[in-house]
Amino acid sequence: MAAVPPDPFARLWIKEAPENVLQIRLKPLSEHHSIGLRWLPPAGTIEAPVDLRPSRADQPLILCNLVVGAGSYDVEVRSLEMRDRAMAARSYDYELAFSNITQTPGLEIEPNDTFEQADKLAMGQTRVGYITHLGDVDVFAFAVHAPAPKAAAAKAVTPGFDAPREGATPGFDEPAGAAEVVEIVEIDETPQRVNIHLEGNALNLEFKLVDDEGGLVANVNRAGPGADERLGVELPPGLYFVAVSASQGFNCEPYRITIRQD
Repeated sequence: MAAVPPDPFARLWIKEAPENVLQIRLKPLSEHHSIGLRWLPPAGTIEAPVDLRPSRADQPLILCNLVVGAGSYDVEVRSLEMRDRAMAARSYDYELAFSNITQTPGLEIEPNDTFEQADKLAMGQTRVGYITHLGDVDVFAFAVHAPAPKAAAAKAVTPGFDAPREGATPGFDEPAGAAEVVEIVEIDETPQRVNIHLEGNALNLEFKLVDDEGGLVANVNRAGPGADERLGVELPPGLYFVAVSASQGFNCEPYRITIRQD
């Protein structure tokens, strides 16, 4: 019987998509108005509130990719103006929008910051990710597949005996046993052509290609902010990782990464 190749993704966490991934966007409608946004977790939980404050008046705020279960939640919108200032002539109008992006095809599943937490990236698939805070890294794992194995030879052996004992007479001194046909399979280790396409956003995105032992294969950061990054490389069959990050900054805009094997 032919040997079954091991699952290249066996070392990865088993992950399930969350029920809800929320984005909350607050936009002041006055250029002179400074408004803060606060997310309040349910009472009795260990989660801490999330406070967002603008660095300048009229700055929109985004609470990005908040993972929550079903239920009711509170959001607080408040003025950050000094209380002793005249407020009569000011507009406190704003827009508050909620969106649930859970159904986005190929959406990343956080956490995915380490090799073991990596999201699977199948050949031909596109995954969608976000760099939501400074130092954020999204790791994806993919497998380079060898061509279909070919049976090189087959031989009949008796289980437990690879060759007659020294001095034994074949067919007489050996214990009886049913012969088993063992198929010898040759695995083609020829490197395969792989193309990685990182469709960027406004950030200066980059990615590192790493093998399953942590060795750096390539570091790609050539195109600059807002541009796509691409890499074509010959890789032996095996498991590999792509770590996406930004050289500086963060935002709540998606990027897309696709991998193909020629």
